[in-house]
Parts: sequence; C-alpha cells; structure tokens
Amino acid sequence: MSEQTVLPTVAPLSASIASHAFATFQQRSEGREPVFALGEPLEETVARIVKARDAQWRAYQSAIEHHRATAYRLLSRQLSTGTTLPTEAVRALLAETDHAVSAQTLSRWREHGLLRYRQNNKADASSVAAILIAALLHAPVQRAFLPAEGDQQEPLWWCWRQDAPDAPVVACPVPLPPDLPPTALLWTPWNGAAWDVAWLNVGQCGAIRWAGTVFEHDKLLWQIGIPELQRWVPDVLRQGEGLDLTREILHTLATVALLHLTRTRFSMTTTSTS
Repeated sequence: MSEQTVLPTVAPLSASIASHAFATFQQRSEGREPVFALGEPLEETVARIVKARDAQWRAYQSAIEHHRATAYRLLSRQLSTGTTLPTEAVRALLAETDHAVSAQTLSRWREHGLLRYRQNNKADASSVAAILIAALLHAPVQRAFLPAEGDQQEPLWWCWRQDAPDAPVVACPVPLPPDLPPTALLWTPWNGAAWDVAWLNVGQCGAIRWAGTVFEHDKLLWQIGIPELQRWVPDVLRQGEGLDLTREILHTLATVALLHLTRTRFSMTTTSTS
C-alpha cells in the first residue's frame, strides 16, 4: 500500500506524525523472533516478514481507532463552538493523557510544523487531536512521541475522495485543494472533522460531505444540483416529489443522500485497507 492510500485511515494524523508513530509502534513489537531462521528458504523468510508487517499495521490501525475515540471525547468537552483551542486548553488536554508539556514545548511544536494554529492564534482542533493520539499511542512513555520536525506545507490530514459513483476512490488532502469538483464525495473516519460545519457527523462511522459548499443568508448549503444528486443516489429525489425544490430543500435531499452513501463508502474503504 502506498503512503497516500493508508493516510486517510489514520486521520487526523498528518503524514509525518503517522510515520513516526508507526515506526515506534513497529519497534515495540519487533525483536520477539529472529528475522532469519536457520535453514529457512529466503522466500519463506520474506513472506513471514511481510505477514508480520501486515499484522503490525492492522494492530496499529486498531490502536489509532481506539485512541481517536478518546481524543474526540476529550476535545468535545473543550469545544463548545468553533474549531480551535487556546494554548492552555491544549496543555490541559495533554495533561489528561499524563503528558505534561510546557508552553515553550507547544511553541516549539508550532515552529516545527507539528501543531498547527489558525489565524486567531489558537490551535487547530484536529491538529491537537493528532498530538493527543500520538501521545496515547506512546503511553506510558512520555518522550519522543512526536517527530523532531513536521512540515508546515504538508496537509493537516487526509480523507477519502470520489468524484463520481463510478470513479476510483483516492486520498484527498485537508485543507481541501481548490480545484475539487463541488459534487465530489468526501468522507473520513475522523468524526472530529464535523467540528467544521461543512462536514456531517455520521456517528461512529466518522464524517462525510460534498466538496462544494456555499453560504446563503448565513446558511451553509451543498453545492450540488439535481442531475448530479440523481446520479449519486437515484431514489433520493423521490423524497422531494410534489415539493418546490428550493435550494434549502435540495440541500436537505443532498444530506439524505450523504446518509445513504455512508452505508456503502465507509465499508468500502475499511475493507480495501484492512
């Protein structure tokens, strides 16, 4: 599997944090048996190593899933509105995972691209979640749970993307690229994405959305028309029969379509990466 193929499964971790976390996870689980067995054919040794790596990856994914739920629960208590947190709130959350850090440490993480901040000088909630997950993965070890440096230019995390019902499913960076088709479907196992109103929280599955959104009279509406909606979920327009399909009603139908698509898309990507 390529890096981009697996990154959506470990959202909201960035590539640099996910790579560091998995390398540490591997180190903990290695050394229990020799890499080479006396008299074993080379192809059998390679097959055994590949099988062990696959098992490590599945265990890593399971650990991410468990700690993702914990991070979401901890952050949800802090986020009444918005998608950012002040520095002291970030320190308090890390203390709950038995990782006490100073304001200087947070400043260094910010400088090195590991903890992202928004324009209001507050930490991005999904970036905080990634650090919480990394800390929980390394417990009870309190040191070196993050790489020495990140990349300010790398995506914050990755989601799944499908441009049409018959199009391939690919990884998509967050923040979203500006050239996304507005009718593209996006989804992620990270339900904290829905702290942003452009994502729809679908419970334990995660979050889902249409790529295109517009604001009209302070309301967020999906940027998708009747032909595209009918292509994605043909039966959904029956729910609007006899109604004047205003922008608001079309938005509601598009949301219903997202709920229908949740049933298939999440299982599709879970199966393909397990």
